[in-house]
Amino acid sequence: RTYVDSLNRRMVIKSIQSAQEVLQHFEGRPNTDTPTLEGMLKQLGTVTKPAEVQHLLQDERFHKLLVSLESRFENMDADTLARVGTAMARLRGSSPEVTDFARRLAEAVVSRENAFNPRCLGRLAVSLSSRHIKDPTLVDFMTLEAKKQMAYFEPTDCIALLEAISRWRMFNRELVEMLHEQMVDTIDRFTARDIVSAVRVMSEIQLARGFLLSRISRLAFENLHQFEATHMVTLIYAMHRLRFLSQSNLDDCMRLLEAELATLAPSYCTQLLLVLASMDSEYDKTHAALVEKVADNLDTLNLTSMVELCWAITAKRDRESKGILAQALEAVYAQKPPRNPASLQRMLEVMTDVELEWGDLGVTVPDTWRSAAEESERLAAEKSDVSRLHATLQQLLDELRPEPGTAWQTEVLFQRNLKLGPYYVEFVDKTNGICFEIDHVGRYASNVMRHRHLNMMPPPETFGCEKLAVANLGYWKWNHASDKADQMLVLKQLLAGALAQ
Repeated sequence: RTYVDSLNRRMVIKSIQSAQEVLQHFEGRPNTDTPTLEGMLKQLGTVTKPAEVQHLLQDERFHKLLVSLESRFENMDADTLARVGTAMARLRGSSPEVTDFARRLAEAVVSRENAFNPRCLGRLAVSLSSRHIKDPTLVDFMTLEAKKQMAYFEPTDCIALLEAISRWRMFNRELVEMLHEQMVDTIDRFTARDIVSAVRVMSEIQLARGFLLSRISRLAFENLHQFEATHMVTLIYAMHRLRFLSQSNLDDCMRLLEAELATLAPSYCTQLLLVLASMDSEYDKTHAALVEKVADNLDTLNLTSMVELCWAITAKRDRESKGILAQALEAVYAQKPPRNPASLQRMLEVMTDVELEWGDLGVTVPDTWRSAAEESERLAAEKSDVSRLHATLQQLLDELRPEPGTAWQTEVLFQRNLKLGPYYVEFVDKTNGICFEIDHVGRYASNVMRHRHLNMMPPPETFGCEKLAVANLGYWKWNHASDKADQMLVLKQLLAGALAQ
């Protein structure tokens, strides 16, 4: 009888479509059972409109609901704690009360050793990380519990934990490798949603694992008819960031997407525009239609999407959209520079392209934006200084010597992260004017526009050449070189091709 009453109360809560009605319902029943309180919190996250968020967060009845749930943490079972965490994550906005509630929930979680199954661990990791709860004690607890039960993790659980790792920014190599292996072992149980989520989170943490990506790619592109349009855009956007998107796979997606372009939200349109421009694809009509649609909704775009639009127009050399570009740049520069390195590095390329190729757009670059973009480029160069990939490349480049009787007769001496114009070029040989970079997954945009600019720049007076030779090494081409001999052959072919041009 008690169970039936509780179920009926939860069904009533689900039928309420107003945040105020939910709070009124709670006010009349403050001592109701825990599942009903959890249902109220979940429904508040579902029905609260953006304009009502601040009012909800300041409402005393909402605070009392949080306190009432918090007082029951000690007596909740593991599954209920996970459901409360999921309900909390649905809430829009943040406040001291919500943050404190999340901290108390984390404290309750870490006191329950061996209590959570993989599904609960994944849900709690995602919900707590979404509230920026990244206490080392919590992270260590989640890591240890996950390692104990890794053999029982389903694809959704692995993806949830990777999502939390991305938000915590605490990269535990052993745990990530265990999750990677478990995803490979359970690849046959991936749903369409799992595929999209897995590729997206792998791109966010720059987890380039060729075998897993090839299996996921085969599953995805053989079953594209099962994906919604937004899922396809997310898929190819993430695949592109991982440098794993082939032209044929893009073409397969575009055949299905072209009939669905009108249904895409502007933020998905800018992602698709960026992919098309990065791949240098011949989809001019699609590009024009997407730009036109986004231009009609500029005021709805967030800063990230606005930057993607600017990058796509400049990379594509879309002179027909000059007015839209100027309007978008004004909207970007009206805001403060973000901390997001992706947007800053893309904007550095946009600024450079406008100065080199677009003439006077009538838009002034604020000093704050220019300095933030240049600083982001410098930090990216510092990051490559400690990269194992770049250290290996440097070692092999240092060993390149002219070989009698072969096609390679060039003496080279490369320097790391030499500044040319606004860019820190990864490897530069001053004597021959070779600028060599690898298009790795750590780059937030392809090297298309960056290298176009280097080709247009005259070499500095200290260089012993009349024109720069730009070489771009694909990440997976390098990754597939199985031994040192193959790697040396790849480098010689690439550099010889650059010099010949």
